[in-house]
Amino acid sequence: MVDTVHILGAGLAGMAAAANLKSKGFDGKINLYEASNHIGGRCYSFISPYLNVKIDNGTHMMLKANYNLLAFLKIINSTKELYPFFPKIKNSSYNLKKLWNLGVVSALNTKYVNADKFLFLKTILKALQNPHPLFVKNTLEDLLVIPFNNFAKTHNIQIKYGKKCIGYEPKKLIFSDTMLELTTKDVVIFALPQRSFARIFNLPILPHNPITNVHFLLKTKNNSFNFVGQTNGLTEWFKVKENILSATISATNTKDINTVKNEAKKIFNLNDSDFTAHTIICEKMATISQDKETILKRNKILELLPHDIIIAGDWTQQDLPCTMEAAVTSGFNAVKRI
Repeated sequence: MVDTVHILGAGLAGMAAAANLKSKGFDGKINLYEASNHIGGRCYSFISPYLNVKIDNGTHMMLKANYNLLAFLKIINSTKELYPFFPKIKNSSYNLKKLWNLGVVSALNTKYVNADKFLFLKTILKALQNPHPLFVKNTLEDLLVIPFNNFAKTHNIQIKYGKKCIGYEPKKLIFSDTMLELTTKDVVIFALPQRSFARIFNLPILPHNPITNVHFLLKTKNNSFNFVGQTNGLTEWFKVKENILSATISATNTKDINTVKNEAKKIFNLNDSDFTAHTIICEKMATISQDKETILKRNKILELLPHDIIIAGDWTQQDLPCTMEAAVTSGFNAVKRI
């Protein structure tokens, strides 16, 4: 019988595992250990010192076909924070090859020439089950952080920040500042990024790709929401919400503000005077590279893991790219192992 579940990592995978456990009637204690100062992993919000407004670290689009993600949001009572919106495509919108290229790079966060096209095809087939896009009404904090914190307070889930796991033994979790003895009634879920998991178990760190997001502060507010993809340019996606224009460049670490700004000016009919400030957020190791060679290496690592090690994280899902849906699905799958 399990009394306590220890979850290393309070990203989406860890949060989903904790919420799913409680939704299935687990009445024991759950400890979430997070190395950073926030939950949500890559899905978080913060006050930008450059823009002086709250922004999300990046633009996240969901689909109604993301059934596990929506199930998780339902558990923590935050589906009301989503609303439907169909993106627009600019430039060569009838060129199917360029549209395919845009989809591959965006979904897999891997340069088209290297990306595993078969994985993208499987993703498309799943997405077509219910391809209606969904976006966050306010911020990722409103969608994830606040609802989950409220859920945790009422369901005996303890969130412990600044807890970086640096080692593991069968009956021991080793953190940078302390050590936790485990009993036969404890279960551990490793819901960690691949690089963190690899360091604990002395495994190879897989190649990773960056994601760059540029956020511009506009002079005037726009009352309507807009989400636009382009097939001919540096930037894949633009989002305009109130007076924040956000640009996403997949699989690229760039500081080419002028090109991004010029593309935005052209698409949204803006002038230089409309831009008052900007900030660049580059996640240098945002996702594992989703090319065939890296995917094969990942699969080999998963196959060689001891059977009693329970893991989660977007990188662990063999039939999904590294997305919010993959992260939540991995958390749900980890619960099935308990």
